[in-house]
Amino acid sequence: MLQHLKKIIRGNIVSPWAKEEDRVFILFEDDEQVDQMLHFLSGVLESTLTDKKSADSVALIMDVLLPEVTIYALAPVHFIFSLDKAKEMYKCGTQFDSREN
Repeated sequence: MLQHLKKIIRGNIVSPWAKEEDRVFILFEDDEQVDQMLHFLSGVLESTLTDKKSADSVALIMDVLLPEVTIYALAPVHFIFSLDKAKEMYKCGTQFDSREN
């Protein structure tokens, strides 16, 4: 996953999440979880050597890197053995079960 993120940052591959129409609302369990992810992704961005630095690092992290990491995390958590299936799950957004209320 780390190498994948660095390829995106360097511009070696283009993330589908770089397109505005592909935005998905993500819910995290708590603010600490979000802070940890943002800290991790900021560190990856800062440590990746590249000539192509984003003018808006916050947008790159929130709109591109965070979805990429989330997809990689969904696969093992939900026992999905394909990143394409995890991506489809991500695109569906957060699913609520009425029994949870």
